[in-house]
Amino acid sequence: MALVNITAGEAGEAGEAGEAASVISGTIIMPLRGVWIADLIIDQPDGSGFDAGTSVSIDCSGQTLTGTVAPDRSGDFLDAIHVRILGGAAGMTTQATPRAWINPQAYVRDVVNALVANAGETLSSTTDQGFLTTNLNAWSIMAQSVTQALEAVMDWINPSFNWRMLSDGTLWIGAETWPTSTTDFDILESNPKDGQFIIGLESPSLSPGITLTDVGQVNRIEYHFESGSIRAVVQTQMTANRGGSAALKSIIQQHIAGIDYFTKYETKVITQSSDFSTVDIVPTDSRLPNMTKIPIRWGDAGVKWQIPGGEYLMVAWDGGNPTKPYCCLPRNAVTPTQVTVTANTIVLNNGVNHVARVGDATSGHTHVVTGTAGPYPIVSGLAATATDTIAENGGTVKSG
Repeated sequence: MALVNITAGEAGEAGEAGEAASVISGTIIMPLRGVWIADLIIDQPDGSGFDAGTSVSIDCSGQTLTGTVAPDRSGDFLDAIHVRILGGAAGMTTQATPRAWINPQAYVRDVVNALVANAGETLSSTTDQGFLTTNLNAWSIMAQSVTQALEAVMDWINPSFNWRMLSDGTLWIGAETWPTSTTDFDILESNPKDGQFIIGLESPSLSPGITLTDVGQVNRIEYHFESGSIRAVVQTQMTANRGGSAALKSIIQQHIAGIDYFTKYETKVITQSSDFSTVDIVPTDSRLPNMTKIPIRWGDAGVKWQIPGGEYLMVAWDGGNPTKPYCCLPRNAVTPTQVTVTANTIVLNNGVNHVARVGDATSGHTHVVTGTAGPYPIVSGLAATATDTIAENGGTVKSG
């Protein structure tokens, strides 16, 4: 039996379950962060059973890799099948569905579960639970790949964490523990300066995230096997691009995704809370999700506006932080749409005192009239009902 064998299809999956086929040659690349990839040449004379989207199991005589046949670089040639297999369901490049959360239902697990569902992947039970139960306050998934969306939330919550597709095809997120492996191997070549070692071993049974004696912490493994022999290129100095470079990385990712958390976007008001403090909005940019209960910043302390549905505000994020969205009034007309915000209700002094426009009548109160003797004496202390108007010019609102 070959050192590496592959079985296509599982119950309920695309393709038909079949017997194990031998892998003639190929490579398997397993990164510390990301999706593992296998490019294999399979001994399958009839050239069938490994169509794109088919679930497969790769038996490596030490570990079993569960993945999915990718649509590219797959086909038959000279009584053999050439296939590319991606770890898991091959869905991490899927476009994420735009969606937003706000407290009290705004936890990392809500975001991760939504992304995993978009990708058709399965979250590993060994994923860090503290990470998943972190409260975000607020979060928005933009129109970007699942990978970009996942890394965005990881960069904000814990830049030191990694994610990768495990050998069983599940998505893992957490901190590296670097356990020491007891697998026997021989160091064939080494370049400690570049952190690269070529080792020989009986089967491709190692995974990244471990420590090898006399080698170090394994960041990447690239297996090459042909004619019954296996060689592995091991990298030990390919640490994840996180930590100190997280801020720069976050900006670059946002640029690639076409979303900039450091700018403002036009958004249409749907409803407003009864205390005028938050709004439910629909951004005019389709890459952004609909958002609910977004706080409003009025600019003038003590003043609140009731914004009619259909009017426009701007949505932004405090300091470029995706967990802190807010809405504000546009400073100028927004193009290509001319925007004028109309206030139906203005609340002054917390609504304690009554207000009226200049020129409006006031009524329902009395004046005490005091006068002196004359042709028609006025009785001191006489109570009389009066109707007045506010006389100042300018159309301003007075409170008193």
